[in-house]
Amino acid sequence: MIICSKIKFPKNKRAVISFSPKDKTGIPRSYLSFLFIISIGLFATSAMCEPIHVRLTSPPKRGGGLGGVWNIHAVVANADFSSTEPNPCFHKQGCFFAGSNYPKSWGGFGFNPKDIMNTDGVSAYPRGDAVYNQETMGGALTALRDAGLLYVDMPSNFVITYGMVVFCMFPARPSYALPGWSTLLSTTPVSDCTDVMVPPTNCSITSPDIEFNWGAMPMGSTPPILEKSVTMHCDAPTDIQLAVSGESIVLNGDSRMRALIDLGNGWTGQNNFSVDGYKRVPIKAKLKGVGQEAGAFSGSTVIVMGYQ
Repeated sequence: MIICSKIKFPKNKRAVISFSPKDKTGIPRSYLSFLFIISIGLFATSAMCEPIHVRLTSPPKRGGGLGGVWNIHAVVANADFSSTEPNPCFHKQGCFFAGSNYPKSWGGFGFNPKDIMNTDGVSAYPRGDAVYNQETMGGALTALRDAGLLYVDMPSNFVITYGMVVFCMFPARPSYALPGWSTLLSTTPVSDCTDVMVPPTNCSITSPDIEFNWGAMPMGSTPPILEKSVTMHCDAPTDIQLAVSGESIVLNGDSRMRALIDLGNGWTGQNNFSVDGYKRVPIKAKLKGVGQEAGAFSGSTVIVMGYQ
């Protein structure tokens, strides 16, 4: 059973607005109240009263193959078998109700349906045959239920860079190019929509302690450039910034003697990376202002890894 509510303002009554003195905003108080009432009415009438209610059956999971792809699965949780809303697949060959996602960053349903392909193509033709002759959504849902095709698993996938993703059901047709996939025919959903919450990205760095040791050097000689490396890992495509705290390392507390660090962007002590899985980063170090006087020198700093 689908439970929802739609508020309708009675036709035999009218709102009488009496303007009172203006408040600090410069707008009459009674006018503010009237706007508030209208906003409540609009919200209530746009409540999810679609004939189909969907739910995810598991959290998003990283897919294999292409980096950044996440897989989700959903099912029909409830259906309104008495719905009199028009069936958008009525007498449309190959049309069926497919589960799909859309990114909120694309501006809601304002995208081109031809741009959206999804992996919900299971039993597409039998699902289309079941709804072909049904004029109403209630009849279409009843036919799908009786054929055992209403509560099927609906797989879909998306790329993490889409941002916030929402899952709904849309009229679609089987894809001719990719068997088992489908292409949307309309951007108007036939179901309510549910947010897809992507697990937060986790990143780490190996070799937390790095030591550059020049050993004993003849006074006046040019110290060699030494190289080590670290490995970064992220469980989803992520933009990373590595930076040496202070840009360089002061030795013996004397700012004239420094160790400069190259993270692949010159001797700047910082660099940006795109990481999907594992990425090795070479770290080079050279000395500046060292070798003119005898004695030992040392210094330390931290490398900061920043990501969102």
